[in-house]
Amino acid sequence: MSPNTARALRAQKRNRLRDFVAVAGQLKVSFFLIFSNTAKASYLRLVRSPRGPTLTFRCNQTVL
Repeated sequence: MSPNTARALRAQKRNRLRDFVAVAGQLKVSFFLIFSNTAKASYLRLVRSPRGPTLTFRCNQTVL
């Protein structure tokens, strides 16, 4: 997805979503793609920062 990514953003195990949202403005990040997995299904959330809408999609099948 380069060059449209925040290269200075580094994830650590203790980071939470609010940590990334807090620095999103400084790094000029406007969208987050968040994958989550529950017992029922996998989900993709498209979040617009800082106050935009959140779109949630249910993933029926994933392929790597």
